[in-house]
Amino acid sequence: MFAGARIEGNARLTGTCIVSHFAIIRDEAWIDHGTISHHALICDNVTLQNSRVRGFCRLADQARILPHCLIIAAQGLTADRDKYLQIYQRATVSASRIVHQAQIYGDAFVEHAFVEHRAEIFDYARLEGNEENDVWVCDNARVYDHARLIAGRAEDAIPTLRYSSQVAENAVIEGNCVLKHRVMVGGHARLCGGPILLDDDVLVQGHAHISGDVVIEHRVEITDNARIEALNGDAIHLRGRKVINGAQQITRTPLLGSL
Repeated sequence: MFAGARIEGNARLTGTCIVSHFAIIRDEAWIDHGTISHHALICDNVTLQNSRVRGFCRLADQARILPHCLIIAAQGLTADRDKYLQIYQRATVSASRIVHQAQIYGDAFVEHAFVEHRAEIFDYARLEGNEENDVWVCDNARVYDHARLIAGRAEDAIPTLRYSSQVAENAVIEGNCVLKHRVMVGGHARLCGGPILLDDDVLVQGHAHISGDVVIEHRVEITDNARIEALNGDAIHLRGRKVINGAQQITRTPLLGSL
């Protein structure tokens, strides 16, 4: 411990730990084989194992940082200059990179993921990557309620949320799926990528199902029990203001004006 770092209260350090540069560990926090530095605050009943934390951030409450996490806080890289990285309440993070001003809280579970910028993961949301592929959530994207993002093991089977996209309620996003500007996926919707791109005011809800090589963009709403399935290596492209609902099933790009 050096360079102005402090250990306070009943905090415990076990194994080989390096605490430096004005980091504070206090209350009942437990650090096991951790490297903590540069104004990081770890407090309350946090558990951190075999991980590194650097920069002005707050890890609090009953949060668990399990092995092989890299947490690098940085302010001033976005329009919200005062926001700082936090992991708190009962959130669990494992084998993940959490950087910039990200927020993870509630009962969220994050494993093998890359969460950056001002992205938020909260409630009972789950990011489930694996040794082959991380889940990637960045910009102002949000995952919450009981939503799940699941990486596959094939090349590029990476669920990616960018810009202001949101996944909520009981939605599941699996594999090579990219959500971009003003995309909302909720209800019990399921996306199984191969690859899928949603962009520019797209709403998917109800029990909608999308799979295969699909691009959907510019004011499209998909709801109820609608299914969009690209089969046999074909690709589907839906663009422009339309509502796909009921039990509609689309297996190829519609002719102009047919929807």
